[in-house]
Amino acid sequence: MLSVIVPVYNAERHLKKCINSITCQTYSDMEIILVDDGSTDASGEICDEFLKVDSRIKVIHIENSGAITARKKGVESAGGEVVTFVDSDDWIEPDMYESLMTVYIQYKPDIVSSGFYTGEMKDKSIEDNFEEGFYCTNQIKEIIIPKMMFNGYANTWELRRLFGIRFLKKNY
Repeated sequence: MLSVIVPVYNAERHLKKCINSITCQTYSDMEIILVDDGSTDASGEICDEFLKVDSRIKVIHIENSGAITARKKGVESAGGEVVTFVDSDDWIEPDMYESLMTVYIQYKPDIVSSGFYTGEMKDKSIEDNFEEGFYCTNQIKEIIIPKMMFNGYANTWELRRLFGIRFLKKNY
């Protein structure tokens, strides 16, 4: 099972589009964990509305502690073998998780990665700054994680990656 974690803070303007893009995935063996990080707008209520209509959704309400804490709370609650993150102002293509999970199921890597689009411009993708392929544990720690987190797109690195839960709990 895939656990999709969405840290939510004052995102009422984009939140419905975000959640709908996750619930409409062609890959359905997932749980969706919405972590409301003390929102002061209607974000918490929107999360609770989705909870009522989709049994795959869990909602966690916490005091405002920041995105990293919200992500960690989601990981603690995750029941899946694989975890991914989506920021509450982002949306994903309908077949994204099916494509990524196909690779995960076949090879069981610690991380599966893909490219991503910016804004509404689907014809312009941003490429990763490391080569496609398989990496051993030391290479992941020394090459992949630093580039994922500090490649100039630090706020979007989670969106396009799946993490094995054991690897994530050990390294996050």
